Amino acid sequence: MTGADLTAAGMPAGQRFPDRAALLEHAWEREDPGLARPFPLRRPALPWLLMFNSTAVGTGCRAVIAEARMAPVVTRPVAASPTCGLTTTTTSAVPDSYDFFAQVPCLAGIDTATAALLSARFPYVTPSGVVTGCGKAAAKQIEQYVDGGYADSTGLATLAGLAPGLMSIIGQYNARAVTHPQPGQPVTLVVPVTVYLGNSPQPEPIPGVIATSPPQPLIPPLTSSAHGQLSSSDALLQQLFGATGHGQWLTCPPAVNQAGQRPPVISPCPQDHKLAAGAVPQQFIVVVPRTFPSVATPLGWVLSGPSQTTLSSGVAKESTAICPSPGTNEMFCPAGVGRLGDLLRLIDGGTGTP
Repeated sequence: MTGADLTAAGMPAGQRFPDRAALLEHAWEREDPGLARPFPLRRPALPWLLMFNSTAVGTGCRAVIAEARMAPVVTRPVAASPTCGLTTTTTSAVPDSYDFFAQVPCLAGIDTATAALLSARFPYVTPSGVVTGCGKAAAKQIEQYVDGGYADSTGLATLAGLAPGLMSIIGQYNARAVTHPQPGQPVTLVVPVTVYLGNSPQPEPIPGVIATSPPQPLIPPLTSSAHGQLSSSDALLQQLFGATGHGQWLTCPPAVNQAGQRPPVISPCPQDHKLAAGAVPQQFIVVVPRTFPSVATPLGWVLSGPSQTTLSSGVAKESTAICPSPGTNEMFCPAGVGRLGDLLRLIDGGTGTP
């Protein structure tokens, strides 16, 4: 904060004067040496694609620091300056974002802790992440990065941007599986499931409360909140719901009789939808803390003792929460949406055992 260089104990050779971000990273790596592995990971420890969202200070865009290339990367003429990106020649298929390593490939191999903290630098707590270019621009600062929540506080926007491309691949696979089954072999379908983990409590709805019309002078300030609602987690989840529904992951072809004509009969595809829905009742799982009488801990994101206790008790309660069958609406169980208990039952083959 003052600019004074102070030697820090326990730092690697050649790094005597670290900033606050470096101190955090090395503390993490002492706790878990795996965080010092080069990122992107060549052998990921978990069977999924890890993507960190960071916010570029200069452009206000999302920079996605991912384990794999966000395809496709579209090349455009230099004269057509993109709204997001470090260069004027490439852009990403995900709106208002770009692939971090596609823009600065020379940074591939940074510590995993460094990649993680690039998506979580909160000004005044940690300094912004200053990045220099590659090749001839190696000594030139090209961007600064801060917490990804400034551009996308949930991470859902990145997923919503990738959904159309993913659903095209899944839909083609499922169509082939249904139309060309192997004799004596079961048909395997891919059903996408979105799980949203939020750390903000979701208030319980009050039954029987009817909204009243506000006075006319209050309508302009109240309506101005709609801008934020359109980018909220609820709006993004609705967007994902429409992009990954059963009509997207399996398109039913029209039935054809032996004469090659299309009679007015129902294709067998709806039966496949029904069977898949029986195996995967909810395609959306929302896991958020529920409100209950307690003392709110200030700055809960620092994970103090009381914060951890509150989150742990919330997870324990949610692990037994199961929504009814699709088509019904109950508290915290809108149609087609499940809770943590439903997720545990899904991944454990219906047993519900964690």
